[in-house]
Amino acid sequence: MGEKILALHGGLLTKDRLVNMVIQEAEIDASVNTGIIEVILQSDFDIQKSKPQLGTRTYFCTPEVQKKLIGEIHKEAARILKKKGDIMENIALYEMIKLNLSTFGKVENVLIDSVLDVFEDIVKGEEKYVGLSKWKILNPATLKDKAIYVLKKEKHPMHFVELSNAISNYFGEMVKVATIHNELIRNNEFVLIGRGIYVLKEWGYKPGTVLDVIIDIFNKSKIPLSTEEIINKVMKVRKVKTTTIYMNLQNKKQIERVGRNLYQLRKTA
Repeated sequence: MGEKILALHGGLLTKDRLVNMVIQEAEIDASVNTGIIEVILQSDFDIQKSKPQLGTRTYFCTPEVQKKLIGEIHKEAARILKKKGDIMENIALYEMIKLNLSTFGKVENVLIDSVLDVFEDIVKGEEKYVGLSKWKILNPATLKDKAIYVLKKEKHPMHFVELSNAISNYFGEMVKVATIHNELIRNNEFVLIGRGIYVLKEWGYKPGTVLDVIIDIFNKSKIPLSTEEIINKVMKVRKVKTTTIYMNLQNKKQIERVGRNLYQLRKTA
């Protein structure tokens, strides 16, 4: 039975996955000592067990699976992910690995998928994404990492109360609103864009007040702008009321009116 299950997964599975699949396939009571299943698997001469190695999980494989191929799959996955610097959809990653390892002949996606389970520096997340464990994107540990994870999942600005509730829903743990708010304030990965509303800095947002945003807009424009143009540009990066923008345009130390409904940075003497 073990050999049959392995064949469906490219000839390799981590010990825990294989043992659990055998229990399910044979409809064995879940309370059984898994060590017994492991001994039975090891008694099969057509199944090999890996030797202990730092940074890996124990696995079983059929003799046809090349040890060199296992190492090369891991090496290629780590290299591709490091070069991209971000998580990837598993299919896209697997296709690149297969292309780069074409000298090994036909390499199945199921084998690549199983091999990546062996190595602790690779992590799989929800929605078929793969990344490096050290990034914490798919395996968040701290409250800050969890906040980043949720914002990336939701893909839109969130109020700190909404974010606190979302973290609780995603990870099944209670998070105090004040605690998450403090994390958002003290970590520069997050940018406040409105009353209690936060985004990720990596989305292209810059920290600063509404006045800072307006000054930045003028610096990039180089020409006077109308109130409507200023409001439209500010609202792309801040969730504030138009009255707040109007009030900041009245800052005569920084901004001057140069025509009907036209503003620019005040020129220094």
